[in-house]
Amino acid sequence: MEVLFKVRRIERETIKRISGTSEKRASLLRRLPYNSFVFSAAFDGLRLAYGGRGGKIEVYEVFDPEDPEKMYTINAHSGSVMDLLRVEGKLFSCSRDATIRIRDGKELVRTLKGHEQCVRSIAYRDGNLMSVSMDGKILLRDLSTYKYKELKKHDKRVVHVRNYEDVFVCVSIDGYVRAFEKDKELFEVRIGTTGYGVSINRPYVAVSNLRGVTIVNAETHEIVKRIDIPATDTYIRRLSYVRDAIGVGGEFLYIIDDPLNNPIISPLSGHKHRIYNVVFEDFVFTCSLDRTLGIRKVERLLQTITESERESVKTLAFRCSDPGHEDPPERLVRMYKKRPVKALKIACGKYLKKLVERLEKEGLIVDGVSQVPPEDPESLEEIERVFL
Repeated sequence: MEVLFKVRRIERETIKRISGTSEKRASLLRRLPYNSFVFSAAFDGLRLAYGGRGGKIEVYEVFDPEDPEKMYTINAHSGSVMDLLRVEGKLFSCSRDATIRIRDGKELVRTLKGHEQCVRSIAYRDGNLMSVSMDGKILLRDLSTYKYKELKKHDKRVVHVRNYEDVFVCVSIDGYVRAFEKDKELFEVRIGTTGYGVSINRPYVAVSNLRGVTIVNAETHEIVKRIDIPATDTYIRRLSYVRDAIGVGGEFLYIIDDPLNNPIISPLSGHKHRIYNVVFEDFVFTCSLDRTLGIRKVERLLQTITESERESVKTLAFRCSDPGHEDPPERLVRMYKKRPVKALKIACGKYLKKLVERLEKEGLIVDGVSQVPPEDPESLEEIERVFL
């Protein structure tokens, strides 16, 4: 037993040394405070909402992730906020008080019931909201009528649900991954161990379990990879899977590069307590039990821009398709210099025309042509689709 403890200590010291090196490539930009454990976060490119134990939701405006501006606090639930979702400008939250609540800003629009115990997670697609709960129920709700249908009842609690296109995928404590297309069950796969979180990067579904991550092919319904994360004193929790990397919470934030072929695990520190949830939305948001939400930029998760792409973007003109009627915030102008596509998407409808006029005065747009390259190659298509 003494030898085992010594080996575990050596492993932990090695991981901490590695995490210090990795941290230089993925620095923690900010840690936002909370009154207790942070369990959930949602970000729509402009507003960040996060919540946890105690039922409060903090809302920030994020033009610059290094300098987010607090807007307000909502006393949202009588129990912990377990998951958050932004849909068409509205904020959905689910809680240990067995309810789902919909808000427009601070205003409560609707309280949804149907579960008997803690609602652990929610996901939305095309007017349908799926919720999973500790009572073992999976409910699919039509938001036009707010009526729900029970799809399946588990013997064990269902802990997480996410979706891609019209398919919802959920995971339960009994180790099953189940996929639904609306109310039709598509498949189920038993991963052989307790499931905690699920994330989809089509056609693959990543599931976090006690000590690592299991990847399932959603088309063949086969387990294609099991990745063990060494030297963890706490269970692996929720995760996010984007491009060729997985971010998963546990004792550290673990970034798994190239998970399907040659997984490389980089543990990143920055929090004083374990991480419950990881959200990839432009930036990496880490929900921690140290009573903070971390905001981090992980460079290697973002595609690089080649010189030819930098040149080609200069041939694209930004045209105003909306009149705009308000002066843009100074933060939005600063944001354009680093993330022009995101700034223009946020400005569209309210500030767009005057923002472009302001950018022309500062020489950032000349003769209708942006002088600032986009954030990544995919943004070229965004510019053409949204602004041309």
